[in-house]
Amino acid sequence: GIRDYKVTGVQTCALPIYFKKYTLNKVIIMGRKTFESIGRPLPNRKNYVISRTLKDIPGVFIFDNLESAVLSAEEENKKMGIENEIIIIGGGHLFNETASSMNKLVITRVDCDIEGDIFYPDIDLSSWKLVKTESYKKDMDNDYDFKIEEYVNL
Repeated sequence: GIRDYKVTGVQTCALPIYFKKYTLNKVIIMGRKTFESIGRPLPNRKNYVISRTLKDIPGVFIFDNLESAVLSAEEENKKMGIENEIIIIGGGHLFNETASSMNKLVITRVDCDIEGDIFYPDIDLSSWKLVKTESYKKDMDNDYDFKIEEYVNL
C-alpha cells in the first residue's frame, strides 16, 4: 500500500492557469488515459504515468504501478529539495486508489454544470479541516466563477 505521503488531488480541466501555477516544478502522477487526453508531457513538471502498455516517451517516466511511482516521486522530491508533495491529476482509477491516503485536498469548485464520466470519489469532509479558500470571478482566462478550497486531513 501507499505510505503516508502528501498526495494531492487537483482537477486539471476547468482552470488551466491555476493548475499550471500549482503544479509547476512538482511531480505529477496520472494514468494512461489522462496522459493520452493531454497528448504530451506537461512542461516544467516531472510527468509520471501509470501504464502497463506505454513504452518510452520523451519527458515521461512510466511506471507499471502506483506504489513504484510514489516511491520514485519521494526520491525526486528529496533530490529537488522540495516538500514531499505528490500531485495526482487523474484519472478516475488513480483518484479512487489514492483517496484513502490523501492528507491534503485541493478542490476546485466551479460555478457551472459540466458533463463528464469520471468523478472524484465522495470524501467525507468532516474529517478534514478547511485551511484556505480563494474565490475568483469569470475573466479572460477562466470561463466560470470558481473557488479553490484547500483541506488537510485531521
